[in-house]
Amino acid sequence: MSLRSSARHPSRPGLQPLTGWQRAFAGVMAVVFLAGGLSLLGGIVFGSIYGSWRTRSQVRADARMLSVELVSRVSGRTGVSKDLQVTYEYEVAGKSYIGSRVSLFRDVTWLYPSLSQAQHSGRRVPVYIDPDAPGFSVIDRSFSFWPLVLAVPFSLLFAAAGCFLVWACLKAPARVILPAFKPGR
Repeated sequence: MSLRSSARHPSRPGLQPLTGWQRAFAGVMAVVFLAGGLSLLGGIVFGSIYGSWRTRSQVRADARMLSVELVSRVSGRTGVSKDLQVTYEYEVAGKSYIGSRVSLFRDVTWLYPSLSQAQHSGRRVPVYIDPDAPGFSVIDRSFSFWPLVLAVPFSLLFAAAGCFLVWACLKAPARVILPAFKPGR
């Protein structure tokens, strides 16, 4: 008679036993999904909302545009994508700061012509600052709901998938193969 484990664990009828490699792979995927979901939630969603809250008093400073560049990147799937990269200098209470944040929520490539013209003409551009930490500044603090509508469900879905994989790793029984029982030994 053999005492090898059966294919299903008798006390947990819905879970199949996992080998060491399966458990390791599920653990790595759990970390990837959890990290992706939490970084999306913390980085994009929380960062944008927190930045909006920091500039809520609408304290402004006049900034001089140091560089304005519209960077094009070619992607095989989406074609060409454009990104507005700026650097500006502003002064608060006699101290000079350098900023590069254009917007908190939305695509701002439409600002390129006016910011480029401001750079070439020397015209100053208003930036919103955090009065408690003037090093935080943004040119366009307009709230846009749509990035959050997309980012929050995806981040929660990724984090939930990671939590499920952690749960599956911890709850699934390990596959144990016992040596065959031979009487007389």
